This record gives sequence, C-alpha cells and structure tokens, in this order.
Amino acid sequence: MEKKLDRILIVDDEISFLAAMTQALHKICGYHGDIAAVENGEKAIEKIKSNFYDICFLDLQLPDISGLEVMEQIREISPKTKIAIMTGSYITDEMKWSIKNNASAFFPKPVELNEIKAFMTDSFAEYHCFKDNETSREKRHFNREPYVRPFCYSLFYDTALDLLLHLKGDITDFSKAGVGVKTERVLEPGSKLKFETAFKNKKGIVKWCRKIDDSFKAGIKFI
Repeated sequence: MEKKLDRILIVDDEISFLAAMTQALHKICGYHGDIAAVENGEKAIEKIKSNFYDICFLDLQLPDISGLEVMEQIREISPKTKIAIMTGSYITDEMKWSIKNNASAFFPKPVELNEIKAFMTDSFAEYHCFKDNETSREKRHFNREPYVRPFCYSLFYDTALDLLLHLKGDITDFSKAGVGVKTERVLEPGSKLKFETAFKNKKGIVKWCRKIDDSFKAGIKFI
C-alpha cells in the first residue's frame, strides 16, 4: 500500500464475507497491517472504544444494532476513523443523507476490490454515487439475464499446488461481463477459474462470494 495504515475493522454479519474480505485486503489490495473482523454492532463499538482503527468497513444489516447507528457512534467515539459503508440493500433518501454526513465512502455489494484499494490509498472520490433501486455495478452497466444450467470448472490460485480440477456448480445468470454461479464450495475473491463449458470466455476471476443456505453464490468476471 502507498499509504501506511495500521488497523482496519470489518463489521458484517456474514462470517464467510468477513473471511473473504480479510483475505482480499491482504492478497488483492496489498494491505499488511492488522485486521479485526466482528459480526455485530456491539462488538464493533467495543473495538472502536479500545483501539484506534484507520478504516472501518461497515455493513448496514447487522443482527443487533442498525449499521447507521453504529456509524454514528463510531463518528462520536473516533472521529478520525474513516467509515466505508457496504450494503446490498435498498438505500432510502434519509439513509443516503446520514451516510453522506457520517461516512467517507459507500460501496454497493458486491464490492469492487479495485475501488476498495483506491479508497485505502486516498485515490477514491468520497461518497460513491448513489443510484436509486440499484446496488450492483453489474446491474448498472450490464443487463443480466437468467441462464440456469450446470457447469464444470477448474480453480487455481497463485501456484500449481492450489489447482483444483473438474469442480461442479450451477450458473444462475449471465451478462457480457461475467456470470453469477452457485457452488458447494467457497470461492475466494481474486481466485481464477477456467470454465470447462461452452463459453466464448474461458477464464474468469472471482469478484465476490457469499454463503446462501448450504451453498455459496459468487460473481465471476470474465478475463
């Protein structure tokens, strides 16, 4: 990272997202500082009271306290902490006003790691543009169409030792930019896929992944 950051706090009720985001910040965004990850608002406030965090990535949908309330308390307790709101939920005008007055950035889920990295290096414009009824950039830029069918793929990371062959899943939707998939295994953001299916695009990179019931849903961008 170009800018020295010592501590980052991630607050999200999905344990799989906390793990994926932590790994992505280290591997994809090049962050080498400390990361604390908590799954509810009470724990987030306790962390903020006991330590200083340069950045807090905060989900709005928490099981105990509204993310907006947590945001306001963080602003009171630690005004120098930069707050980045993350959500896949609909944002009302009142919520937008609160976010614009208390947070440094807004990231619709699925989050784009290149924008996260830019935010961490101060090259990201404050207050990402809000779009009514739209929380995904892929929905804004590409028309997604239902495309339900099984598929096979190979998964590889940085070395040949991480290569996993002939895995199976289901495609849930398709666009010119990529596909949405459902699999039985977690797909780590930043990992690469080789499709063993009749796609014009043979390779993709995992942009996000979240747990849905007993499986995982992920967004894959063609490369």
